[in-house]
Amino acid sequence: MREMFTIVNDNRDLISFANGQMVMHDNDVADRYDAAQQVIDDIHEYEVAQMKEKLAQATIAKAYLDEVERGGRP
Repeated sequence: MREMFTIVNDNRDLISFANGQMVMHDNDVADRYDAAQQVIDDIHEYEVAQMKEKLAQATIAKAYLDEVERGGRP
C-alpha cells in the first residue's frame, strides 16, 4: 500500500481528481499504480481463501466434537 501512496505523492503533477475519482494523465504512472493495486488484490484473495479453508476445518472439527459429545461414532 505504501507503494501506491508513493506513486501518488511522487506524481502529483500527473494526477488530478474529477467526480470523486483519481485521474492519471500518464500511462506509466497508471500502470505502476495498477500493479501495486493488483498486489493488494492478490494478497486479499489469498487471505480470503486461507480463511475459508480454516472455517471449513473448524466446521469439520465442530461436527466431529458434536458427534462425540452425543456419544456417537465419529
